[in-house]
Amino acid sequence: MLGCPMPCGIALTRKEHVKKVEQHIDYLNSVDTTIMGSRNGQSVLYLWYSLRKKSLAGIKNDVVLCMKMARYLLDELTTKLGIVCRLNDLSTTVVLERPMEDDFIKRWQLACEEDIAHVVVMPNITKSKIDLFVKELSVSIRKHGRRSKLKNSRRKTASSSPTPLEQLYDSSSWGSSGKITMPK
Repeated sequence: MLGCPMPCGIALTRKEHVKKVEQHIDYLNSVDTTIMGSRNGQSVLYLWYSLRKKSLAGIKNDVVLCMKMARYLLDELTTKLGIVCRLNDLSTTVVLERPMEDDFIKRWQLACEEDIAHVVVMPNITKSKIDLFVKELSVSIRKHGRRSKLKNSRRKTASSSPTPLEQLYDSSSWGSSGKITMPK
């Protein structure tokens, strides 16, 4: 979300907890308080620079935009394609049934697990990109079909575990009302 050219992050903790992982490093003549024993100093600079450049207001705007675009994606998939999707409140990850076409999955770099996929909406995702995604998914569905609607047809046996898609259909734990409450 910050646009750093490499994976990086921070962990905030109280000083008394840092003391539990600190180790004296003889060859450095220093105390190391990082969890892994070392860190890339360049990633810290990128993170600091990104935070300073964006500011709190900029980060908040990105989050609000991502949440709106995630809601837009959910609405487009459900209204235009009739796909069952889920989006937790205050989330930017839309979970949907896995498309049948592998080329579509690769083109859009969808993260898939068994019979579900998810899209993480980031600041670079625009309405036009979502519209293109929905259009191409519609073409893919016409050409390759959809996974069967399992909610009504699933065999219920004691030995069979529900697939992630079946859990998606059956779940009532997704968000309160399906509406996103935007921060002010």
